[in-house]
Amino acid sequence: MARTLAKRYSVFQTTTAEIFRGGQIIEALRERDTGLVKFLFVKNGVWKIVARVAISGKIFVPTKVDSALLAALTLPTTFTSYGTTGDLFSEARELFVSYGFSEEVSLRATHFTFASWFPECLPLAPCLSITGPRPEAQLLLQILRCMVRRPLPLAEVSKRLLCCFPAGLYPTLLIDRPDLGRSARDLLSTSNYRTAYVSWKNGLVNVYCGKAIYIGDKINPHRFDGSGLHVDLAPCSGPFPDLDSESQQRNTERLQSKFLAYRCQSGNVGKVLSSEFDLPGLSSRTRLLARMLAAAIIAAPEIQARLEPLLRESDQLVREDHWLDVRCVAIEAALFHCHKGPEEFTYVGEVAATANDILSGRGATAPLADQEVGSALRFVGLELKRVSKGWRLRLDERTRRRIHALAQDFHVAAVQEGLTGCEYCGTRPVKA
Repeated sequence: MARTLAKRYSVFQTTTAEIFRGGQIIEALRERDTGLVKFLFVKNGVWKIVARVAISGKIFVPTKVDSALLAALTLPTTFTSYGTTGDLFSEARELFVSYGFSEEVSLRATHFTFASWFPECLPLAPCLSITGPRPEAQLLLQILRCMVRRPLPLAEVSKRLLCCFPAGLYPTLLIDRPDLGRSARDLLSTSNYRTAYVSWKNGLVNVYCGKAIYIGDKINPHRFDGSGLHVDLAPCSGPFPDLDSESQQRNTERLQSKFLAYRCQSGNVGKVLSSEFDLPGLSSRTRLLARMLAAAIIAAPEIQARLEPLLRESDQLVREDHWLDVRCVAIEAALFHCHKGPEEFTYVGEVAATANDILSGRGATAPLADQEVGSALRFVGLELKRVSKGWRLRLDERTRRRIHALAQDFHVAAVQEGLTGCEYCGTRPVKA
């Protein structure tokens, strides 16, 4: 049989997952008895566990994974009916609740779990940052290991490690390392994006993957990356819950098999890819996060609808971050000069002085130099002209409209209420 396939399909290709245009899906799983990696192959509603798949002129075989990595990595051993999206969502959420986590933490962790099963279909890799007491964080990571896609617990993070993962594996990293260094944090932040290529051994490696990270007791999560969800855990008030090995194995087998079926159910991947969910009232960063989380919730609009109140607090934190951001403060200062009067132009030094007044009122002690403000204005596309008195910003109608558009796009504080009598406030200006 193998020789017949080799003659008919001349190309062998290793993989851990494939999604084909015709709706066929290949997904790696592990045989319970032998421990061998095989495929779940879904085609035309027929589900089979096979050692190889011949399709599209190729013979697909499981990627050989390093034995140590394979031992640490969790793969489903079978597939099981999950009922409806609501049924599976409730089952996952209730497991978190049963171990003492609050409804909000459980809800966020469940949304993260669902998104982890569709990493190659989403605009961002699912990311969950965790703060609070370490024992509670370790328990949360244990429960996540029962249900996220391809969980891989790590005690350290390095470029070498992430570059050694087989292409297309997309593990969900579960990281218990509150003292991550700057380079590791930067690497993990980079790995949230689809084009996360880093140089390695005279080539490029894509390190894109999902992750849940314990980053410390009271560390600001936005120091790591503001593109994901965050949970702040409360100390356990009663006897500390124990997730023993037998319970963990039982929960893992049950939930991994159901989430595998959820990912591979006919049409589900296409629905994730075509999702148009949006929350236009939130900041652009939070809207992208909402789109990612909602896309993984298939045929359950009532669950998607709960995302807006869930993300409003996160969105407020994003907006507060903008209070001290150089670009946002420079735009806000330029907006002040638009509202100051009908002046034909202003100078970067004047905008910088206004920016520093704004920062001083918000408790910042380090003033911005004129050069920093000028660079920020150029960065957002405002044109400056060098004259004898310095760099000048023309305040003609086109530039005023542009500044108002930037103020809305960057959600600067001064534009949220608008100015009575300003013809550009409260409307969506045209782009420059």
